[in-house]
Amino acid sequence: MTATLDPSQTTDTLTHAMARFAVQTRFEDLPAEVVDYTKLLILDSLICGIAASDAERTRMSHKLAERLGGPAEATVFGMGTQVPSGLAASINSEIMNYLDADDTFFNTAHFVVLNVAAALAEAERVHGSGADLVRAVAVGFDLSARVNLAGELLTFEDNEFKWSSLIGSGYASIGAAASGGIVSGLDTEQMANALSLVTGTAPTARNAGMSTRREFSSYKYAPYFHLGQTAMTALLMAEVGYQGEHEDFDIEPGFLEGQGFLKSDVTKLHRTLGEQWWILDSAVKYTPACRYTSAPSMVLQKFMRDNALAPEDIESIEVRLNPAAYHMSLFSNPETNFAYNHRAPFKAQFNIPYVLAQMALGRTPGPGWYTEDAITDPQVWAFAERITTAPDPSLNEEWDDQINQSDEGRPRRTRGSLTIRTADQELVVESDYAPGDPWSDETRPTWETIDTKFRNFCAGILTDQQIDDITRVVRDLENVDDISTTLTPLLLRTAQR
Repeated sequence: MTATLDPSQTTDTLTHAMARFAVQTRFEDLPAEVVDYTKLLILDSLICGIAASDAERTRMSHKLAERLGGPAEATVFGMGTQVPSGLAASINSEIMNYLDADDTFFNTAHFVVLNVAAALAEAERVHGSGADLVRAVAVGFDLSARVNLAGELLTFEDNEFKWSSLIGSGYASIGAAASGGIVSGLDTEQMANALSLVTGTAPTARNAGMSTRREFSSYKYAPYFHLGQTAMTALLMAEVGYQGEHEDFDIEPGFLEGQGFLKSDVTKLHRTLGEQWWILDSAVKYTPACRYTSAPSMVLQKFMRDNALAPEDIESIEVRLNPAAYHMSLFSNPETNFAYNHRAPFKAQFNIPYVLAQMALGRTPGPGWYTEDAITDPQVWAFAERITTAPDPSLNEEWDDQINQSDEGRPRRTRGSLTIRTADQELVVESDYAPGDPWSDETRPTWETIDTKFRNFCAGILTDQQIDDITRVVRDLENVDDISTTLTPLLLRTAQR
């Protein structure tokens, strides 16, 4: 279905158009490829949550859940007891992002885990169906994507890439509220109120210092807990009758400017709504690290396998990085070591010598990359010392065009471009796309590649049979009548080890 503004309604707003789309889109309206890819991203998000279920910060969030308490409605990864759905969605959003292995939209944003967390928590609470879960994630993702695309967060001027000084993630709360509200059964007016309550309460833009950042807070780069909390609180308030201000997308400055966007194009909020599904443009990561490490690390892995090279055979590697990565100090001037604490994994995820060292040493991608033993391993840092970074000028013209001229205003390719030196040779090794990128037949995610990721990330957490059981349920979600009796028991097993 296509939801457009109705000029005959003097009270109609962009918020109302998005609310109609959220409420009126049926599961049957979703194209088959959207259903399949949404289920794949749901499974991928669950993998990220299960893999991080015993991390130190996850255990911190469990203590938070125990303190806040409330009725047993929904599951938290790694906890053996249930908590209120709003709390579960907030905590699970954070847990699923912990390893930085969640989806990436046009190489610049992560947010499907918020849709999955909100829809799953509400499906558990109201005994929702698998079809409702899929519909909620696909539709909610689309709304978050459209709000993200409606604003400009990055520029390319005078052959130089720049991040916006102020960056807000509140757009993700909008889609998450829609995802939860779809499952809980909000009507159109309630949904409009939920979305507008989000625009009035979502976390504001902040100077994240992405160009110069050397340290991360416990949040990493975005307050996922509060993004989920905002979404869930808004839908619950709308459900009991709270009203919001529906004009936040129609006035200027409005929500988009408040989120730090340099400029905005609100027509993207409703143009091709229900016709173009943006979830098909989100990438999957097979390693637990920033998207900008994916192509280089996978290129190195393939090169070493194809040439039967051991780590000691490699004398040096130069990694040429895309403009956004090289504009960040963490990539252009990577640290050569750091102390272990619950924030150390965040630094490691953006440290390309560390990530490539893990891959070169044959360490299985997953939570094992970020244990204290891994982060303090002398072998890792000895190999990392041989790696330097440089800009990849071949991407400048392409990124300039895609950021300034394309409809989405976002870059697609990041490339893997390495110069690898051994005692006998110096070779330039390159790839156009990273495995998991959706824009190439060779790299587009499949159920087989997601299965490999599941087993890599969750070995030792779940048995092969448990992995098979969760995969089977997710692949058949449209035929699941009650999430709480079918998927929930399988997720609760993550705490039983």
